[in-house]
Amino acid sequence: LALPTISRDEAITRALKTIEHQFNISPASLEEVSVQATKQPNRTDWIVTYKDSTPPTLSQGQARISVHIAGNEVIDSYRSIHVPEKWTRTEDNMLLLASIITKLCQLAIYVLLIFGSLITIRTWGTFQTPTSLLLLIGLIVIFMFELCNAYPVKVFSFITSQPFSDQLFRTFGITSILLLLRAALLAISISFVTALAQHSFFTRTGWSALLGISIGIFFAGFQSLLIALLPSMAPTWANYTPLQFISPLAVGINSLILNYITLTVLLLFGIIALQSASFVTRNKLWGSLFFLFLGFISSGIMFADNLPLFIANGCITGTTFSVLYYLLLRSTYTLIPLATASYLILGQLQEAYFNNYIHSFLIHGAASAIVIVIAWIWYTAINSHTKALSHQGEI
Repeated sequence: LALPTISRDEAITRALKTIEHQFNISPASLEEVSVQATKQPNRTDWIVTYKDSTPPTLSQGQARISVHIAGNEVIDSYRSIHVPEKWTRTEDNMLLLASIITKLCQLAIYVLLIFGSLITIRTWGTFQTPTSLLLLIGLIVIFMFELCNAYPVKVFSFITSQPFSDQLFRTFGITSILLLLRAALLAISISFVTALAQHSFFTRTGWSALLGISIGIFFAGFQSLLIALLPSMAPTWANYTPLQFISPLAVGINSLILNYITLTVLLLFGIIALQSASFVTRNKLWGSLFFLFLGFISSGIMFADNLPLFIANGCITGTTFSVLYYLLLRSTYTLIPLATASYLILGQLQEAYFNNYIHSFLIHGAASAIVIVIAWIWYTAINSHTKALSHQGEI
């Protein structure tokens, strides 16, 4: 748009008048910071920035007001807080550290699943191939649907200087292979931990179910207390991530289901491994260290951007679960599916209350309902297998 060009002095005059009219601030309270000219094809634009010295002043940082002039017309004026470059570098370093912690925790989950699956294939003589195949097909459908649902997000990050087909193949091809591997690991693991013989001192299923749900509620409440005591320095925003996908409802459901399955499998695998390891039964320190490790993995996935909360949650969660294992869970781990379900569902209800877009309650409500069904089926399957073995005299 062609507009008349004004001089630097005239741009400053117009900026001061705009600030006085828009923000009711006297020019005497302003200190010039910069006057930047940008040459456009048919005009010259100006951005005039002042330091605002009106009270209350900031002990750190600097309050500023900027006025954007296109040609001879004021098109924008806004306040901002200028932070020192040192703050920016510190924030970048913190984000990098959080990213490293998250990636390491995700890698640890894959390593644990691979290790557990190898042990399963090697030691489980009565491997239930039909059950594993059905689980594998179901998980592949979930993973592939999730990948297709993320098509707009993936394509948005493509670089226009590179061929579209090459980026499409790299992004979706490699991701598909990794998802197939994860589906296979989870299918084998679920079949193993569900069908393994174990004992329980609960003679009534209702008491076991109630205790499992109570454990999940305890951990969810404890985590909320830690978040209140050690809040993040970053502002708390609603989670709009599901709205980036083709189907926000599907991504919310898939995400909760996969998180639930992964968490439950890791805990069941850990308890089974500790029960079968002779050096753990002789020295309880090894079991405590293992659960402390799991506590830091779960904490790193959720709170890597808040280092004090990450450390506190990892230590206390690992220690608490270690105590629960030696007091209760090593005798009956059938309640784990219900404990993890109640823990994750309470988190979903909190997100549904906090997120303020129209489909929030529908997404989190549907996801929670499906996880409740899966948890009860899983819990019933473990208990039915235990009762069947007890009738045969194997327990």
